[in-house]
Amino acid sequence: NMLSVMVEGGAQTLQSFIDSAFWDEIRKIQSDSSAPEIQNNDQAVPAPIIPTAIHVSHEKLATDKIDIYTNPSQIHQATLND
Repeated sequence: NMLSVMVEGGAQTLQSFIDSAFWDEIRKIQSDSSAPEIQNNDQAVPAPIIPTAIHVSHEKLATDKIDIYTNPSQIHQATLND
């Protein structure tokens, strides 16, 4: 049985998993700095939109911010299966 899958993809791939509710946990890593060619680019691809989620924790690693979210519908489903 497969217990977990890590998906690392572009915004469109990630958004499709989010929209389908096929996720248990999201780890959003945001850097305080970005490459100069990205900072001034009006055509940059926006990050996926995280729907209603439970914010579990916030951490800092050097200059990066890491936020962890869980899917409330998955928690409810896990409770029903116990």
